[in-house]
Amino acid sequence: MKKEGNRMICSVPYLNFQYSLEALAFYEKLGATIATVTKMSDPMFADMPDEERANSEFVMNASFTIFDQLIYCSDSWGNQPVDHAGSNLCFTFDQNNDEDIAQIELLFAKAEELGCEITMPLEAVEWSERFGMFRDPFGVTWLLSGE
Repeated sequence: MKKEGNRMICSVPYLNFQYSLEALAFYEKLGATIATVTKMSDPMFADMPDEERANSEFVMNASFTIFDQLIYCSDSWGNQPVDHAGSNLCFTFDQNNDEDIAQIELLFAKAEELGCEITMPLEAVEWSERFGMFRDPFGVTWLLSGE
């Protein structure tokens, strides 16, 4: 990674949803913290044509964190349906760190409790002592991989 002063250049996942506010509310239940939400009603968009500003709840940009990792999202233009088949968020953790394991197990349990589709139980696999996958109600697959 390239550092500029105290700032590190990094990659941030950016997801689109038909209605981001619904996804953000779900991710909060999963343990995420909402960092920002900028809607079409924000004064910075006052110069946009009225027909484009008609949906004041339209999310232009939002961000949330989970495990201190930043993820961006926004509404799809015109709130068109979004197919997240193949969209993955992968979280790696130290499989020798009890605190990491506890956090991952809590996330996995919350996901199951909230009705996410468990596509692979959190268990030992050939490449890791703990690996699991679930698909959230918006079609995003979450991979949890011990390293």
